[in-house]
Amino acid sequence: MLAGDSKFHACLNSMIQTLTSNPHEHKDMFQEAIYHLLTYKPKEADNAEDTESWYVNECKLHLQNQSRMGRGVDARKRRHLACPLDDADESGDWTPEGLIAKECVLAAVAATDIVRQLSLRLDSRQAEVLISLAEGYGVVETARRLGIDRRTVRKYRRIIVAAAAHIGLAA
Repeated sequence: MLAGDSKFHACLNSMIQTLTSNPHEHKDMFQEAIYHLLTYKPKEADNAEDTESWYVNECKLHLQNQSRMGRGVDARKRRHLACPLDDADESGDWTPEGLIAKECVLAAVAATDIVRQLSLRLDSRQAEVLISLAEGYGVVETARRLGIDRRTVRKYRRIIVAAAAHIGLAA
């Protein structure tokens, strides 16, 4: 039987190394391939299926299919860790607390408040520069988006820092 053959194991291991470079996944993928080999039932009795390379290819296709469907190859040994979903709450606005870190929410709210407070102290063009910089655009991208010179963006950035210092935000 191929599942116990060391030569076949070597072929499986070399095939698995072509699928992933992560050494931590190799053992799990090998075990999944052997499990698939032991539980595989061919649909048709065909002599071509008796070759070792055919079984290696069948295991490869199985592992690729598992990966493509988003299933981890170690899902069977970790299924006891699954959390049952409660169908009692059918409202669409429910969000598990674990998905959103409270610190991230507070930081986003604080950043929005800071931008809003600073915008009140700036003229409209300076506020546009502030919003663009707050969205993560750099000086060059901001200048290009707003159709102004880079030096103007730098000048407005100094004005924004001065406004922030005036309300006690900058050191």
